[in-house]
Amino acid sequence: MGILKIIQTYEVKLTRHGNMLVGGSFSGKSTAWKVLKDAHSLLKQEEVAGFEKVKTWTINPKSLSDAELYGQYDLSTGEW
Repeated sequence: MGILKIIQTYEVKLTRHGNMLVGGSFSGKSTAWKVLKDAHSLLKQEEVAGFEKVKTWTINPKSLSDAELYGQYDLSTGEW
């Protein structure tokens, strides 16, 4: 896993609105996003421009409908 996966996760986050990490039980998903979260928060604390403190909330995707989880387009209002 290592630093490469953390860098890849950061680069994808720069170009995408939402991200989902998928993989096997021991692939390092949790470690990657937690290290990235801590790095962003530390850089904000050090007053590096472009970084913000990160807060996370873990959700159970099975507790939400697809529309609640991913969003949906409302044909009547034209809103997402």
